[in-house]
Amino acid sequence: MKDYGLHRRVLFLGTVENAALPEAYKNADLLVFLSRFEGNLAVVMESMTSGTPVVSLDTTPGANEVILHGQNGLLSSPVYLARDVRGLVRDRSRLNQMAKPGRQRIIQEYNLFCPFEAHRNFCANIVVDGRRS
Repeated sequence: MKDYGLHRRVLFLGTVENAALPEAYKNADLLVFLSRFEGNLAVVMESMTSGTPVVSLDTTPGANEVILHGQNGLLSSPVYLARDVRGLVRDRSRLNQMAKPGRQRIIQEYNLFCPFEAHRNFCANIVVDGRRS
């Protein structure tokens, strides 16, 4: 992180309890999703529902179906990931522009996401009258 000038801006939270996830997403500027093999994009959708843009590897299965590159997040190759993250962290305006479309996409396109029992409480804490709580 230090080599890329991100050591003062990036937090590695480790394991976050389910009850604390809504607050963690709400306080995040950006989620960097590094899995190359993850078949379940729940973390990506939770982040976007919270209004937190996502940078994901472009090789992550399904990521390109949820993330519209440049509109609600970024799809990046491993070669350019650090550059892309650094660019977004430094461009608050661009981050803010990605937040609302990401949230809207999940609510409108993936409306079956919230009814699952494992995510019901999470969604209830985030979606209040269609706004970020």
